[in-house]
Amino acid sequence: MTVDITSDDAGKQITEAAQKRGGLDSIIHNAGVTRDKTLANMDEKKWDMVIDINLGSIARLNRYLLDNDVLKDNARIVCVSSISGIAGNLGQTNYATSKAGVIGLVNATAKQLEDNAKGMTINAVAPGLLKRK
Repeated sequence: MTVDITSDDAGKQITEAAQKRGGLDSIIHNAGVTRDKTLANMDEKKWDMVIDINLGSIARLNRYLLDNDVLKDNARIVCVSSISGIAGNLGQTNYATSKAGVIGLVNATAKQLEDNAKGMTINAVAPGLLKRK
C-alpha cells in the first residue's frame, strides 16, 4: 500500500489498511525531505513543503490514529528527528526547524500518553553524521 502522508485522508487510508490486519502495534514516522537554502534565500514553498512533510504529517497522522483507536494497547510510536533539529545546520533552517518540532511534538504527546491507561509510548530518534578527527 502506498499513501501520500500529506493527503487529507492519509490517516483514514492507513486506518482502513490496519484494521484489516487487526490494528497497529507500532508506527514509525520516517518520511522526510530537505530543500536546502539559507533562510534569506528560501522561498515560502520550500519552507512549507519541508514543514508539512517532516512535521505536519506526523501531527495529523498521530492525531487521527489516536482519536480513532487504531493503535493497540502498548503500541509504540517512533518519530525520526535529526541531529539538525538539536544543533541546527547551515542552510537547513526549514529542515532543522521541522526536526526540532518533531522533538517538541514527541515530548508533548508523551505527556498526553502518560494519562492513557493503554500503555502506549512515543519516542524520537535523532540520527546524524559524526565526523572523525
